[in-house]
Amino acid sequence: PAHLLFVTCLLPNEQYLSVLNIVLNRTNDSEIIVKSKERLIFHVGFRHFSSSPIYSQHSNSDKHKFERLFRSRQTLVATCFDPITYPPASILAFKQFPDDKGRQELVATDSLLSVNHDRIILKRLLLSGHPFKIHKRLSVTRYMFF
Repeated sequence: PAHLLFVTCLLPNEQYLSVLNIVLNRTNDSEIIVKSKERLIFHVGFRHFSSSPIYSQHSNSDKHKFERLFRSRQTLVATCFDPITYPPASILAFKQFPDDKGRQELVATDSLLSVNHDRIILKRLLLSGHPFKIHKRLSVTRYMFF
C-alpha cells in the first residue's frame, strides 16, 4: 500500500493542556547548544508538538535551579505547556533549522517525568545596591531595583 493509516484514541484528559516536566538526555553526536526558551519539536508516540521549554536541574530536592543552556552530555528537566500525556512516555526532542527547508536534528531523548504544575524552578540573581543604614545585623539598601 502507498499510504499508511493509523487509527488511535486519546485517553481521558489528553485533549487538555497542562505543564509537562520532561527528563532530557543530550545525544552524544549533537554538539549544538540549545538555549532555554528556544523552540523544540517533541515527538511523543504518534503525537508531536512544538514548544519553548525552560530547563532546570534534575535533582531529588523540591526546589530546582534554572539552567540557561542545554549543553552536550547533560541531563536536565524541560518544563513546557503542552497536551497532557501520561508518564512514562518516551520522548524525542528535535531542533528545527529555518535555513534548510525545515531540516531537523535530534538533540535529546528520554521520558516524561510528570504532569505537575507545582515544580519550583529558582533563578539565581545577583542584587547590588548602596547601603543606606546599618544597625547591628540589619541593613537598609538603596538603589537595588532599577
